[in-house]
Amino acid sequence: MINEEPKININGWFELREVSSILGVSKSTILRWTRKNLMMCRYRRLNRRRIWSGKEIIKIWRMII
Repeated sequence: MINEEPKININGWFELREVSSILGVSKSTILRWTRKNLMMCRYRRLNRRRIWSGKEIIKIWRMII
């Protein structure tokens, strides 16, 4: 886990590997938080992959620090 607030675009959208890298936690942790509704995600239309907003990433970072 990182100690500094991530420097990301809060209006951007990030895939699972990016979110786990930004927060410094495993992919399974991100998916678990999403299943427990601690983080909200959307699905891309074409490939149905999950994406998370920059706002959600900052929100969860503030919760876990």
